[in-house]
Amino acid sequence: MEPFVGEIRLFPYNFVPKGWLPCDGRLLSTQTNAALFSLLGTQFGSSGNNLFALPDLRGRTALARNSTGTPDPGLSNHTQGQSAGTEKETLPAAALAQHTHEVYVSDALGNSGPAGAFPATSANLATPPVASRSTYVKFDSSKQQALNPATIQPTPPQQPLDNMQPSLVLQYCIASVGVYPPRP
Repeated sequence: MEPFVGEIRLFPYNFVPKGWLPCDGRLLSTQTNAALFSLLGTQFGSSGNNLFALPDLRGRTALARNSTGTPDPGLSNHTQGQSAGTEKETLPAAALAQHTHEVYVSDALGNSGPAGAFPATSANLATPPVASRSTYVKFDSSKQQALNPATIQPTPPQQPLDNMQPSLVLQYCIASVGVYPPRP
């Protein structure tokens, strides 16, 4: 079955089939691709000078267009040809829920028991997974000191966080030759 001009399909090949073009945002001449241009126009971009862009689906998923023009409750109103979303996101401090963690330490001298523990263990201390033979902290509930808030306040990560859903990489291609789609 011959495809409609402008039809987009996913292919598992490491090549672009004959009569198809990769959906990579490339610019094409309006004169040599008149049928495709008559369907796409400049909704995916243009540099003027009789050039139009193919959709760029590299690293993107397709999103259905809302044909009513009014977004359904809870959904964003995206227009056809619009790109949205990001692959990575750096969260600002305002995006994190404000909270603190109280941490108390004792100013009393530590001891060496049990040997090799870091810090020295007691019923009131968590034993960390790190071992040391030189640093010990003793817990004494009568001599608790609050730590400087700067050491326990949340700070947003400075590196972007991965924002991608589980994915499988395939190649989107658009038909450049085929049957011109009939209009209703």
